[in-house]
Amino acid sequence: MRLAIVALGLVFVVLPISAETIDTDFGDNGYVVTTFLDPGTDLLLQVTPIDAAPIPGNAYLAIGQSDDGNNLVAARYLANGDLDTGYADGGRLVIPIPPTGITQPIVVTAMKVAPDGGFLAAVIIPIDPFPTGGFDYELWRYGADGTADTSFGTDGELTLESPVDRIAFDSVDRLLLLSYPFFPDRQTIVQRRFASGEPDLSFGGDGRVIFESDDLGGRPASSLTSLTDGRIALGGGSEAPGGGAGMMAMLEPDGDLDLTWGDGGVILATDIGVEGSDYRSIRARSDGWVIGSTNNNPPGPLPPYLGMLVIRADGTVDPRIGPSPPNTDPPGPAGDPPGRAVDIVPREDGGYLFLSGTQLLIYHLDETATVTPAPGFPDGTFTPELDGLSAGHGMTPANDGATLVFGTFEGSGAPLASFLLFRLESNPAILDIPTLSGLGYSLLALLLGAAALIAMRRRG
Repeated sequence: MRLAIVALGLVFVVLPISAETIDTDFGDNGYVVTTFLDPGTDLLLQVTPIDAAPIPGNAYLAIGQSDDGNNLVAARYLANGDLDTGYADGGRLVIPIPPTGITQPIVVTAMKVAPDGGFLAAVIIPIDPFPTGGFDYELWRYGADGTADTSFGTDGELTLESPVDRIAFDSVDRLLLLSYPFFPDRQTIVQRRFASGEPDLSFGGDGRVIFESDDLGGRPASSLTSLTDGRIALGGGSEAPGGGAGMMAMLEPDGDLDLTWGDGGVILATDIGVEGSDYRSIRARSDGWVIGSTNNNPPGPLPPYLGMLVIRADGTVDPRIGPSPPNTDPPGPAGDPPGRAVDIVPREDGGYLFLSGTQLLIYHLDETATVTPAPGFPDGTFTPELDGLSAGHGMTPANDGATLVFGTFEGSGAPLASFLLFRLESNPAILDIPTLSGLGYSLLALLLGAAALIAMRRRG
């Protein structure tokens, strides 16, 4: 006699596990490579991206400059990674930088994608031949159509008093500008301006705040980001071996140091045992945590390594993150130097994606900054599977929870360095574990009981 037991009342428990996998619906099997031509010669340009971000219309904009310093370049993409042919010249924009009439060219110091789909470029313009002469500092703004934004400054150009090294936007789209001129006073200057370029007088009284070197632990700031409550976080330091303290600072919405955060508004990496660090990339989480990435160059015989610093919302250092994450075994490929810390993005589960730019290597870190394997990161790292050389330049959170990664690629189809973009989707890896409901247990018990009776009768 054959007994068939049917298990009824099964339910499934779904356990989400954080996993970033490449979005193969974006571009060509997940990757987008964009080349640019010199408008004067039709020769291929070697280019470097400086920023890329999602923009209105479910699109993306990537911006940068040609490596010869003669052109600003931009490309706009549709949601699937195709070039937006309605933008500029078939989706690509090349803006020649005008000559100065002297041997020194105009220098681009910073670029940023704007929330409206346009972009900004900060430049230094030499006005007299070296070594006698001075400089003008300007900010150029271009609209969503790629032309000069005439509502900004004068015909899209704004003259400033100091060079701009970093550009950001706050949660209400006000413009944040960071300057850290080393001479003569090694000051840090932060400005906040409206979309028109006019200074926001509620910030520092005249739209800017100036910090002397000693105000920020002896080092100027080199990065900034905004928090949803209007505060502004700064990062900086020095990468020289044993050359001083990595620094983070927090400003109130009016520009004053937030004295409730850290030690009078400032946190020094030397206080947790790290020397020779410079937090040139910082991010703020929606809960007020601030994360910075750096290359650490300790004094003495110790090799350099990639590092990060995590500050909780109350202004204290996250004790789970050691001075050299992940704790005693910091992330980073072998060699000297071990890659190049470029950017860091918090993940939804409390962990981080850490970008090393030398060979475009992305580390998957858990909440303790330990390199952790995950789907798409079999050994805890990810690198593009492309036939050529790639380098990472940055990461940007996308509107759908994915992470947009941008860099350069040189290889098949792109003989000179070109824009490279891809998306890492934040998908839960679903683990289905079948379990029995209460009804299932009751039915199974009845079936097992019946089976036992049948077995007893057969033995009898």
